[in-house]
Amino acid sequence: MIDQEPLINNETSLSPGDHDLFINARSGLENSILSPKDVKTVFRRARVKYEENPIALHIIDTYDPFSPYTQLIEELKSAYENGDLGELDTLYNKIQNIYPDIQIG
Repeated sequence: MIDQEPLINNETSLSPGDHDLFINARSGLENSILSPKDVKTVFRRARVKYEENPIALHIIDTYDPFSPYTQLIEELKSAYENGDLGELDTLYNKIQNIYPDIQIG
């Protein structure tokens, strides 16, 4: 269940309980303890809770194994491992267009 602990003032981070929940959800999926449907529900509820907090939403995207951001990062890793420079460039530009404030190293 999503932590009901409110954020303080204009705090942009996740509440501690939610942070742990996301780690456990991802781990539960990787270890076949949770179904993809269960994990998607956790992250969908989190997006509703943090809908007016763009920084928190991006953090959620990095934890959510089904988010477009995570999928793009996985494709980027694959292109890097395959040495596909054209695909690397394309994916890097796509990520920068969608998430301009994120630096990819």
